Amino acid sequence: MHREALQALCEKLDQSKFVRVHRSALININHLKEINSELGRYSVAQLTNGEELKIGSAYKDELFTRLGIQ
Repeated sequence: MHREALQALCEKLDQSKFVRVHRSALININHLKEINSELGRYSVAQLTNGEELKIGSAYKDELFTRLGIQ
């Protein structure tokens, strides 16, 4: 466990590799396997280890921009 505000941690990590996907989660985009849709909305990021994380609506645009998705 690491005790630090997630925003502070995000600022220390390599911005070309890490992106915040939820108020409580950030991911290494090199380990992003796919983005799944629920009810027509892109809302779940599946990682290469099989873990699934919700994508917060406030973070979706930044994630898509970083991935080159319109």
